[in-house]
Amino acid sequence: MTNPAMALKEPTRHGTLTLPVAWYGHARRSWDGFFFFPHWHDELELFTVEKDQIELIINGHARVMAAGTTALIPARVIHAAHVVPASPVAAQFSAIVFAPRFIASETTDAVQAVLTKTRTVATVTPGMVNQAALAPLLDQFATVYAATAPERPLLLKGLLLLILAQLLTNPIPDPWRTTQARLQEQRQKQILTYLNARFAEPLTVPGLAAVINLSPEQFTRFFKAAFHRTPMAFLLAFRLQQAALLLRQTAAPITDIAFQVGFQSANYFAAQFKRHYGLSPTAFRKMTE
Repeated sequence: MTNPAMALKEPTRHGTLTLPVAWYGHARRSWDGFFFFPHWHDELELFTVEKDQIELIINGHARVMAAGTTALIPARVIHAAHVVPASPVAAQFSAIVFAPRFIASETTDAVQAVLTKTRTVATVTPGMVNQAALAPLLDQFATVYAATAPERPLLLKGLLLLILAQLLTNPIPDPWRTTQARLQEQRQKQILTYLNARFAEPLTVPGLAAVINLSPEQFTRFFKAAFHRTPMAFLLAFRLQQAALLLRQTAAPITDIAFQVGFQSANYFAAQFKRHYGLSPTAFRKMTE
């Protein structure tokens, strides 16, 4: 989650080698409808909606989550968070991303099963008995994470186990449990990896479809079902997101950035950027300086 624009396996390590856990708090910025683009990582993730509503998409299955809802996202599963049109500004979330080894043990219990054997997404929603106990644990985790006390690693591990215990106690039926073939997930990862590597090239739907051996019509249906937009709309949003990052992080000329991210016309790039972000590239750069 460190780079919300990454649409493939994240290369970033969450936490450190000795403390493989990271907390990302009070995030609210979105990029063309996404709080973060589809991606996956080797760690598990506890995703909590803090304000309003957010649509969480896991392996192509979407659910609108209200404030106070927490979901445990398994490792190596494609997921994204999308703006709900009714609440594009107020929505806010936090996340705890942790390596399985941080709390792994040789005992057999529900937590160890989640770490090693299942791909089930556990959820707790407002109104559930264990949600009342879960909320203060999440707040306490954030407080301890920000501290520097010597006992911090032990406290974080203990709190994480308590959080998972609440999530795995009387969970609601899992709306993301799916019998979708492994092939579908592999296709999603394959096409996302391809798009990330080739987004600046002149891509077409037939060319993308050929990457995963589908017809253009089959590919468009597959892509829209998995990522909630057409291939070309997703590619446009991804190119604009990459451009926004370059505008913030570099002093490269705007025309160079336009061509670098795959646009063939600087004027078309400027028009699309303003339509998506509400600012011209020049104004956006000045605002983020």
